[in-house]
Amino acid sequence: MSEFAGRFGLDLDHLVPGVLRFERDGSFVLELDGPILGPEQPDGSGPDRVSPGGDPDDVADPVPRDILGSLADGRPVTLFDAVVEAPSLPPSSVKQTFHGSMSLAGAHVRGDRDLVAGIRWTWLLPVGAALRREQSSEPVAGSIPGVLEGWGSDDGAGLQFSAGRATPLRRLRHQVQHSCSQLLGLWSGQDVPGVAHTEVRVGNRWCVLRSRGSEPVPLARSSFLPVQDLSVAVFAAWIPLAHIVDPVPFLLTGPTGPRQLDALVLATALEGLHRRLYLEGVRFEGVGQRAVERAARQARQAGVEVLLSEGFPDEDKAHAVFRETLRHLNQMTYQDRARELLEPVRLMVPGLFGPDLVQWIAMVTRIRDHQSHHLAIEFDEPPTALYDAAAESSRWALLLRILLELNPGYDFPSHLAQSPGFSAALARIDRTGLWPGFSALAAFRTSVRGSRGRPA
Repeated sequence: MSEFAGRFGLDLDHLVPGVLRFERDGSFVLELDGPILGPEQPDGSGPDRVSPGGDPDDVADPVPRDILGSLADGRPVTLFDAVVEAPSLPPSSVKQTFHGSMSLAGAHVRGDRDLVAGIRWTWLLPVGAALRREQSSEPVAGSIPGVLEGWGSDDGAGLQFSAGRATPLRRLRHQVQHSCSQLLGLWSGQDVPGVAHTEVRVGNRWCVLRSRGSEPVPLARSSFLPVQDLSVAVFAAWIPLAHIVDPVPFLLTGPTGPRQLDALVLATALEGLHRRLYLEGVRFEGVGQRAVERAARQARQAGVEVLLSEGFPDEDKAHAVFRETLRHLNQMTYQDRARELLEPVRLMVPGLFGPDLVQWIAMVTRIRDHQSHHLAIEFDEPPTALYDAAAESSRWALLLRILLELNPGYDFPSHLAQSPGFSAALARIDRTGLWPGFSALAAFRTSVRGSRGRPA
């Protein structure tokens, strides 16, 4: 914990003396000698005020604000998303206290108006990690083009990203830094690692960025894929891909919930991932969209005529119902999308989907439909086994499909065969007893032995 005296305000023309304290977890507390929020802001009736209940004067102002400041030694500082504490609300006190979770020392950056040129950071990586020894740089394509290279400091090893064009800080953090941390977690099979040190380039200066987060600890030994195979080139390819497949990686590394909810969320993510990775397919190949639309209009008209002849009185409603029903006539079904998405995974990992991929897709389709509409599920299998197997296999299927898209030339089967985390996952699927007489783990091991025996 460290304290600094200075002057602070919502703009540089109105600064108030105060003391800034940086906490051990990366957050900050700012104690001001006077108010920077006037007594009329907020007053409980304006758009900036939200009261969750009780006396509005006793409820903290929920609106986060960026505060600019100058420390006593002349260094500029930016405090992002600062929130005033309830006892500091005017007019109850002249003094005000703010707290927040992110700050930048060395520059003034106001929200998305002031852009930054780059970001670099470190993790506490194992000694064998490629980033500790790699000096190469790689171009990054996508929505935030730039150049990525390895970078290190006394706080570990990591990456440095130089943006091709100035970019809002929050966007750089999410699409570059956070995404790369996600990949490290996905690849290693460990919790997403906390960042040890971060700097942001503002103009020609690198400024220290502090943010509240988990205590950075050395990345544990990988239980999935070797961390030493994560090169700068792999991270450079990941940054644009992560933006495309977002938010699926966050679903895979986030906390799990009830098995029914996990199975439902992951089942819907299968469709979402297909839409992101594939061009929109059609069901009626060989004919144009206009031809399909004409066929749909004729089908609608024929259906309406039958209803009217049977005594249905509302022609407009009949047209509306048929129009809505036929609106997605030429789009791929959920089953078609899942089959196209997962076939590469099935070829790589026989057994993950049980004895048959088509039957597995039918299972997750029923879960998706029944859970979405809160219908009763009447399967022959025990419900817990159904959800356990579906959630476990869906999670790994999504992960492997994304990694295949990232690095199609990587020898996944050989490394998966040596992965204790993946073997444990297949064993958990087997323990559900969902498919009597079939073992996902045995099927995978048999396929790996067979592939090793084939001539190159």
